[in-house]
Amino acid sequence: MMTWETALLLVAFFGLMLFPFLPGLIELLNPVDDEPLAIDMEYIREARYFGITFRRRIDEQMSKQAMGAGAMGSGRIQPLVTIGRGTQTSGLIAALDHIEIGENCNFGEAYCYGDVQIGADSTFESAASDGRMVIEDNCTVHRWVDSEQDMAIGTGCVLGVSASSAQSLIVGDRCEFQRLWGLPVRTSEEPISRYVPDLPQEREEIIGKDTGIEIEDTARWSSGDLTVPAGSTVGRDIVAYGDVRIGANAIVLGTVKGRGRVTLDEGVIVTGNVIGQRGINCIGNASVFGNMFSERDIELGPGTVVGRTEAFKTIYSQTRVLLARGVEVYGWIVAEEGGTVG
Repeated sequence: MMTWETALLLVAFFGLMLFPFLPGLIELLNPVDDEPLAIDMEYIREARYFGITFRRRIDEQMSKQAMGAGAMGSGRIQPLVTIGRGTQTSGLIAALDHIEIGENCNFGEAYCYGDVQIGADSTFESAASDGRMVIEDNCTVHRWVDSEQDMAIGTGCVLGVSASSAQSLIVGDRCEFQRLWGLPVRTSEEPISRYVPDLPQEREEIIGKDTGIEIEDTARWSSGDLTVPAGSTVGRDIVAYGDVRIGANAIVLGTVKGRGRVTLDEGVIVTGNVIGQRGINCIGNASVFGNMFSERDIELGPGTVVGRTEAFKTIYSQTRVLLARGVEVYGWIVAEEGGTVG
């Protein structure tokens, strides 16, 4: 015969078993969240969000100042601002034509409708210019920098969460970054003249693409890994469960995907995307017309070009992006755990 204590324990037991399902049962009986999520499929994240938002805030303050109620106060914005070496200041530095900040300075924010030059060994929060911007060696940016024209960054700088330019962004050796944006981003002052080589047109030269020559006939497979011989031309996407290695001067007229690590040897051309789950390594002088994505490190050797002037692309790593000297990227470089140059 079941006692009341036993019955109570059974009720408690089944109650605890059913408790996790209670919210779902309530939703099924009385649905209140049965509409699809409102997702803007046309949304594109603005790579220069910080600089654009900052300028909008400054414009609002300038408008208020013109009406006599500005937070910037009368006389805060000057035609030309020059700050001497070793100066420590806070707040906003604003100028119409030019801002020149000496070496070893520490300041808050800076904005100029013209050019900005920041001396070596300086530390600051953020800076924006509607003209050119020059940041000399060993500067530390706590937040971001943005320029409407060319930006040149010296060696050994720490670039905060974002460094962006509407035109070219030149980043020196030993710089550390999280996000870079430029058209292009370059790790040397000289642009790379080698750009888009001639692609083969004769069908007989191409592996795949209805020629009767398949990649299985020419590539080397080993335990799921794939190696495309040097000098080959592949006319379709390449997908492998293991590592993928594209031999020197090979051409892939499509996308390269590997669940392992993807390696592009010297002079490789890929007209599509490059996706390597366990990392991507471009040895050097590679041309990638598409995006690059990886859950591990992405390494770009000297002479590597990603994207084109008419089609900016994204390099994204969940860990780090390592850029050699002489790299050129048209678009966005994102390294969740930070990136380095050189």
